Amino acid sequence: MKTVIVRECGPENPDCDYLLDLTKTEVKDCIGCWTCWLKKPGSCAHKDLDDFYRAFLSADKLIIFSKANQGFVSGNMKSLFDRMIPLYLPYINYKKGESMHFPRYEKYPDIEVYYEGSFDTDEEKDIYEAYLNRLLYQFLCEHYVIKPISEYTAAPATAGNASKSASKGLIIMNGSPNAARGNTEVFIRKFIEGMQEDQENQNVCGVNEVAYAAKEDHEALAEKLQEHDEIIISFPLYVHAMPGSVKKVLECMKPVEGSGKRMGFIIQYGFMEGAQSDYVVRYLKSFTKKMNYELIGIAVHGGSAGVSMMPEKMNKKLFTDLKELGSGYSRDGSFSKEVVAELRKPEHLTKGQCHMYDFMGKLGLTDGMFWNMQLKKNNAFDHRYDRPYIG
Repeated sequence: MKTVIVRECGPENPDCDYLLDLTKTEVKDCIGCWTCWLKKPGSCAHKDLDDFYRAFLSADKLIIFSKANQGFVSGNMKSLFDRMIPLYLPYINYKKGESMHFPRYEKYPDIEVYYEGSFDTDEEKDIYEAYLNRLLYQFLCEHYVIKPISEYTAAPATAGNASKSASKGLIIMNGSPNAARGNTEVFIRKFIEGMQEDQENQNVCGVNEVAYAAKEDHEALAEKLQEHDEIIISFPLYVHAMPGSVKKVLECMKPVEGSGKRMGFIIQYGFMEGAQSDYVVRYLKSFTKKMNYELIGIAVHGGSAGVSMMPEKMNKKLFTDLKELGSGYSRDGSFSKEVVAELRKPEHLTKGQCHMYDFMGKLGLTDGMFWNMQLKKNNAFDHRYDRPYIG
């Protein structure tokens, strides 16, 4: 049996056929370039994981020794998960009653995850395990297990320090790897427009700054965020959670002393269902509480893959909702529950909708139209099913 191991804790010299040691390797963040889907199908623009991809795809089993950080997978591990996307096709499959990507390869190895880390509550531990279960299910693993590292080896626990409070207005962080060039920026700008439309009834400070996770040092950005009284973090959903680069910023944040500081989140992604965000929403609620912040709200919206490329009139309803979200926050200091509920729709796809989208996909009338058009534009259409990491 061929075994691949990814470790950021656990045994230092494990017996395996291939080792990716994250205690010594910083995985490059996904930059959201879509090269792996649209320009050179199946191949990541970065080359630091090429050997890992080949080992993973030829393995019978992958063992992951994961070190929980702030109640979630670490930023480095999250970047690794984000970078698994080249191993799957961009086309969406609805046969299991929800949005999932088609496999690029015929088989994937079984996966065992052993995790180390302390959790403040049972709920925090459940959030961590639930996310990993969802991740491995979406990675099309036929067999996987998730266990504490105590069932593999002994594990020490760690604790963090609290930071002092600061005093500034509102800062918004754009967590997209594409910085100001992607869909997340559109969401932020429409939200800000809504804030500015109702200035007479404004009860919160205006936006002091929009910062970009893709352009700043993680520690410096975390410090900048915590200098403000209000933080709103917006990002695209990557592999059912925040991009690894965003998690690395969150890892640098520390619990604040006292109370009164507040944090909110705006998340956008391509899958249609609001429920696709449930795993990261649970974690963000837990994280906000851990940092001793009050929650402004968490707004999510699916079906957003092409927002930045569409004419504004095609997004009229979405933009209206985002502006209402901004004006409500400016007026009330929180996200309107009604607007948040509207943005989440549809919560799930019905069986009838899944059958319809599946049929339309076979006719080339769903997301495949966009992917195929871009592939042809990049002279990559004939290579769309390439499997560059085997054979």
